[in-house]
Amino acid sequence: MRSQKEIGKVLVLYSILSMVLTFPLAFHMTDHLPSDIGDPLYTIWIMDWDIHGLKTGLKDFWNANIFYPHQGTVLYADYLPVLALLGFPLATLTHSLILSYNILFIFSYIFCAFGMYLLMLHLSRNQAAAVIAGIIFAFCPFRTAHISHLELLYFGWIPLCFLFLHRFFDNPSYRNLAGIGLFFVLQALSCAYYGVYFLLFVGLFVLYFAYKKGFFNRKDFWVKMGILGFSCFIILLPFFYPYLRVHEQMMFTRDVLEVEHYSAQLQHFLRVPSWNNIWGSLLGGHASAEWQRYPGAVAILLAIFWLAWRRRSRRAELKKEGTRLFFWWDILTGFYLLFLLQVAKGGGFAIHWGNVKILSAHRLVNPLIILAISLSLRIWLAVQRRGRVRPDVPTSILSQRFFLFTFLLAWLLAMGPTIMLFNKKILTGPYLLLHECIPVFQSLRAPSRLSMITMMALALMSGWAVKALTERPKIRWIRKGIPLLAGILIGIDYASVPMPLAYVPGTPKIPEIYSYVRTLPSDTALIELPLPQFPPDRGREALPMYYSIFHRKRLVNGYSGYFPPAYTIIYESMEDFPSDQTFRLLRDLEVDFILVHTQGFRAKKGQQIHTLIQGFREQVELKTSTEGDFLYQLLLLEKEKAEERNLVDIQDPTLWTAWSSSNVAQTKLAFDRDPLTGWSTRSPQRRGDFFYLDLGEPARVGELDLLLSGRPLDYPRGFVVHGSLDQKNWVLLKETPFFVPRITRQNVQDLGGYRTVVNFDVQEVRYLRIKLTRSHPVHHWSIQELCCRGWP
Repeated sequence: MRSQKEIGKVLVLYSILSMVLTFPLAFHMTDHLPSDIGDPLYTIWIMDWDIHGLKTGLKDFWNANIFYPHQGTVLYADYLPVLALLGFPLATLTHSLILSYNILFIFSYIFCAFGMYLLMLHLSRNQAAAVIAGIIFAFCPFRTAHISHLELLYFGWIPLCFLFLHRFFDNPSYRNLAGIGLFFVLQALSCAYYGVYFLLFVGLFVLYFAYKKGFFNRKDFWVKMGILGFSCFIILLPFFYPYLRVHEQMMFTRDVLEVEHYSAQLQHFLRVPSWNNIWGSLLGGHASAEWQRYPGAVAILLAIFWLAWRRRSRRAELKKEGTRLFFWWDILTGFYLLFLLQVAKGGGFAIHWGNVKILSAHRLVNPLIILAISLSLRIWLAVQRRGRVRPDVPTSILSQRFFLFTFLLAWLLAMGPTIMLFNKKILTGPYLLLHECIPVFQSLRAPSRLSMITMMALALMSGWAVKALTERPKIRWIRKGIPLLAGILIGIDYASVPMPLAYVPGTPKIPEIYSYVRTLPSDTALIELPLPQFPPDRGREALPMYYSIFHRKRLVNGYSGYFPPAYTIIYESMEDFPSDQTFRLLRDLEVDFILVHTQGFRAKKGQQIHTLIQGFREQVELKTSTEGDFLYQLLLLEKEKAEERNLVDIQDPTLWTAWSSSNVAQTKLAFDRDPLTGWSTRSPQRRGDFFYLDLGEPARVGELDLLLSGRPLDYPRGFVVHGSLDQKNWVLLKETPFFVPRITRQNVQDLGGYRTVVNFDVQEVRYLRIKLTRSHPVHHWSIQELCCRGWP
């Protein structure tokens, strides 16, 4: 272990680099945030909510004050308990969440660099190599691209966990076992994304090292692994079980298309943030942060040198161990697995030469049999060659093989279910197996974040290269100069200054309107308008969330990793606010106040709302206004007594027939009395889409009930309903230019109960025609179950 003086020098170096490479943040710590006001403000809000929960004894903690009237909203995304614990003393001392956030932001660079430094120092016993590895790991463009995501910058726990894994396999003590568990839990509670991805590689590490070190035959090894797994499970269960339960209830999953969109393509490994000083003009642009995966030219060159240097010793090593056959066997098995994925995903292939079939594969049976035979033979031969199990081999030697494999695997997985180049499919990626076979991966949408594991392995390989370079020269100044030159070149390669900053008003400068909101009753429910019009703008909702820190009122607004279906209905509906339908929607949700902003985001829309709302004075009352912000109280209207029509289900669905503008073959599934099956357009709603229904005989119909079970957003945005007795003379039964499903505070979380209910005067008809009058760019039109009600 190095002296405290050397450790102090390293920390000072990393601190200086962190201040320089995040310039000019150090000069704006109390009123600016890195990047923008989307994700950073959300992180500040969630940290404040966590701290507020600690102060109040976690009372009603899961039900945050966003996405009202939903429950469990703090669980719509990772709620970062470790970052909140780190921020608690900072917020208490500084009385500024912005300052606390920025301190944590800069510290993340120091922390990640130092964590990698300790791991590399353990593996190489070379301080220069450790320093360089820390710089690559902490300041790579992957981190720069994610400066708006504080939780994605906190992966310094990973090298520390690997450090204790190495120590454990050198000395399997309970102290080292506790270190593994501690740092894994801290990583999972700092960023759930990394917790899931990291667990995969921890499992591979344990299996590989246990096999190579001969631990499989040791009873104490299995006992300790059981203790480790059980302890981590028990600690993490209270944090993640509510998360999984809410996600299941709200149907929060990521489909393959969404996962592919947030995966890295081959060309993205040459993409950098647009403000990178060297490469920004050439490799930058407006690409998503998930696609900026440039690893660094200097780091790649160092890794290539290390691979070339290692190749010589590797040849002798393989020959000495007699395992060269196994090495190539494993390589070919990996390629064979990729081949099987192509057959499984694409249905197989055939290669012809003229009329002669050279090679074809369309079924998995025979290839799987070949794979099973190959693996069985491989395992049997490995067991026979007991010389491969060498408990005396240092873990630092085994780690070189493991992290080279880790680099390649993480690189493949980061490209998601389909490996592509400029949106052209190359082949099916191994990530598809994780997404299809392991449920937790269906909640993760960004495989490109596995680049964190890639950069860790690359940093280690670069460190080993520096060690090889510095240990060969006999001249001292050359040994000192090589790591210095490498560090300077890496800094130039990675430099992205000045860092983009966004201004955020602190406590004394928040808009005056929130001082009045703060005086409202504690159970007040508020909506702030205008809402975002398009999904990419949803990050703007983090601003009213940030202001809610100062007034603590319940908000219809919200921003998170997932958005509940009702919120989508609300923000689409509010584009037509004010109207009788939108006022009814807000009353059903039991909203008390409407805050209209006529400045800032969508100022013209806000001004339009303020002008039009004057025509609804019987429904709202202006309470106060300041600096272009207008606070209205929603008035309660005397409820009209509903007409008692005693409508009942009519006709026998077995007599019904139907046809539609698309997917005609499945129209009968819309009335098979099974809500798990249904009819859908299978494409985004288009004006003119229709669904015809023949009841088989005339009936007196006054209501259509179209159940949306499992498809809460597939309701028609606007439609007309006609009825006829003879298919020649059609009568208009209902015209709804803008439709809003009836969601209330009581049923907002019952996604299985969402429905399209159409009421009209009872009319004798045999044929019904529903025709769309509005389109939607994303959502289909679906009918899971259709009921007709009327009078017998």
